[in-house]
Amino acid sequence: MIRRQLQQKMLAWESRQLLLERPAVQKSFIEENSIQDKVVAKIKRSLSVRALVGAI
Repeated sequence: MIRRQLQQKMLAWESRQLLLERPAVQKSFIEENSIQDKVVAKIKRSLSVRALVGAI
């Protein structure tokens, strides 16, 4: 499961880098990205809490 998540993160990061090379895309992508990062952070926190509770 962790391996799959890492692969998805790498793919997302690579596609993000490719998009950021195009200047027209940069501004809107950066704005959208900050929202996405906040959502991802929330999901990660809830997953880590569930993992901790599951481990107990």
